[in-house]
Amino acid sequence: MMKNLKLEGLYVNKDLLLNFNNYKITADEMLFLLQISYISEQGDRQFDAKQFSKELSITEEQLLSKLQSLYKKNIIKISETKRIIFLISNQEDNYYTLKELLSLTEKWVNRILTPQEIDIIGTWIDNKFTKKDIQEAFNISKSVKNIKYINSILNNTTAELNDDINEDDILNYDWIK
Repeated sequence: MMKNLKLEGLYVNKDLLLNFNNYKITADEMLFLLQISYISEQGDRQFDAKQFSKELSITEEQLLSKLQSLYKKNIIKISETKRIIFLISNQEDNYYTLKELLSLTEKWVNRILTPQEIDIIGTWIDNKFTKKDIQEAFNISKSVKNIKYINSILNNTTAELNDDINEDDILNYDWIK
């Protein structure tokens, strides 16, 4: 019987997932990368060859061989603290992961976030707000530690930047019509 997994928390670089051949990775290596990303909790869990090989139902030699292949292709590395670092997902340093953003926001408001606030913060990821955008919003609202306020700053700033309306057109509009 197949068991379905709820894959919340599995973060994968979209370009890597859709164009893994461009990274010179085989489909087998891509699947292994997804598996190792999931069981290592995106590198948060300390690497344990015996436990990881057991969870993947492969030998330790197979596990180490596959990891070595990805290491040679500069896809992953093992840190000094025995955690897997996913180098491809780290290439987009302009964006926070949801985990990073939740941690940063909890520290900023100095309390645990509500489910509604977590949903709002999730939209920041969906809307692809950069680290710079988010940091600027935090800076603007220095004394007001309110997630909804930050959200309105982010959404209004983006709207202002994306507004292609020429001010002269607004001023010359015949408002009496």
